[in-house]
Amino acid sequence: MINLPKSQTSNYTKKTLLLFLLSLLLLIPLMMFDSISRDRQYNAKEAMEEIGKDWGDSSVLFAPVIVIPYNTNENKKKFLHITPETYNAKVVLKPQQRKRGIYEAVIYEAETTFEAEFDFDLYAISQMIDSGFVTFNIENIALNLPYMRKSEIISLSINQSPVSTKFTKPNHIPLASSFGDLRSVKITINGVLSMRGHSSFEVQPSAQKNTLEIESTWKNPSFSSLLPNHHSVDSKGFKATYTTGNENSIFSFSNTANYQQDAVKPLKINLYQGITEYRLIDRAVKYAYLFIALTFLALFLCEIASGKSVILLQYGLIGASLVVFYLSLLSFSEHLGFAIAYVLSSLSVIVPISLYTFSIMGEKRFAYIIGCIMVFLYVSLFLMLFQDAYALLIGTFIVMFALYAAMFLTRHLNKPQEMESKEDDKQE
Repeated sequence: MINLPKSQTSNYTKKTLLLFLLSLLLLIPLMMFDSISRDRQYNAKEAMEEIGKDWGDSSVLFAPVIVIPYNTNENKKKFLHITPETYNAKVVLKPQQRKRGIYEAVIYEAETTFEAEFDFDLYAISQMIDSGFVTFNIENIALNLPYMRKSEIISLSINQSPVSTKFTKPNHIPLASSFGDLRSVKITINGVLSMRGHSSFEVQPSAQKNTLEIESTWKNPSFSSLLPNHHSVDSKGFKATYTTGNENSIFSFSNTANYQQDAVKPLKINLYQGITEYRLIDRAVKYAYLFIALTFLALFLCEIASGKSVILLQYGLIGASLVVFYLSLLSFSEHLGFAIAYVLSSLSVIVPISLYTFSIMGEKRFAYIIGCIMVFLYVSLFLMLFQDAYALLIGTFIVMFALYAAMFLTRHLNKPQEMESKEDDKQE
């Protein structure tokens, strides 16, 4: 229970308003820190993109496409694109982590073994072309491996016959010798690819039926767009299986030889690096004002209980040290990791503020009280950063506890005033 004379109660009421204004002023350096944090995030993102570009862009795997040039009665040259009936692929992602300065990026090699089966009637397709007659240029029929580099093709076979690597471009591999009866064209293409990429891997399932198996030693995959039918993630990595169909026709017509992918929902796997220190610090800053206010409240109640005066300058210095916590957390975490940086930054704030409270109050018990409260606050903040589902619950509990504790400790502040008023009435 805290009892104060009438004049002192009035002074503390004024001081409460001044402390509120001081806490609002501390938002200015917090906003400056937020700008610094965003700059560091931008630098990290830029460094990761540079590492990725030096290694290879994010890979996109397409099924092979048969390209057949033809002429119509208007003597216009057009192209028929045919996608597979079935496409089976097994992908093994081999991730690595590369550093540039203090920043780190994830790169990978994707070893892909695939089999694509084509089954179509070229004569029936010609009947669907809106023209009097159609002449297919069989000699220039080619196989197109969209967006592939020649260096990424390890081996390729058509109907179990190896394909020579003398072709100039992966988007124009001669295929005329594999054609027989145009009314029933059956072609099986097998291949092994080795692609480079970073951050994410994507597949465009353009065949009528697609079966894909993707595995990696990476332990933090993030599946997006098209989700896998089955997947498992453990300490050894992940495995994902996709089975998907395509409602679009296997053939399309175009004025260019380059294949244009229809609107097919892709499957994408991001090699997620977990919650980065920058994201955690951003979350921590959102609770900064709450921590400043609660620390001021605890110190203010200790001031009332001790009867010692704590001037606004001293409150300001304590508030400044609470802001510096986030700067030290950012600088340490870039070199030591978030957990170690959090412990060091917390201690660099809790210990000095506790000692400063002792020097102001002159009593160890108030230093212990402030120290224990701050330990509780920073442990709670650490839990909130890693437990998204319970962050709001923990924060609500802290605010309610602080509010009710303040109400309990200040419940008798007005009693001295009432007693003085009664004595004045008796004297009259």
